[in-house]
Amino acid sequence: MATHPHLDREQVLRVRRRRQFKAHLSAYLLINLVIWASWLANSFNSGHWRPWPLFVTLGWGIAVLFNAWAVYLGPGARAKAERGRRRPGHRAA
Repeated sequence: MATHPHLDREQVLRVRRRRQFKAHLSAYLLINLVIWASWLANSFNSGHWRPWPLFVTLGWGIAVLFNAWAVYLGPGARAKAERGRRRPGHRAA
């Protein structure tokens, strides 16, 4: 990991967590697209319309929501973001 002199460790970790979340969300969307497309193609051929990918989408979706909450809204996330926005020597009114 390349370090940036103007970022403290907490900011670097926040950026890394957001990047990891975006990768997690991208994988979720792409894999769900493939699963639903294959289910749809097979359903037309077999005549069975049981939406089994729904279990994958809902189960994994819950994990994605918890991940998003932890990254963007979790305990201290807002306070940490506010501390990162303050400039040194700047006093709040």
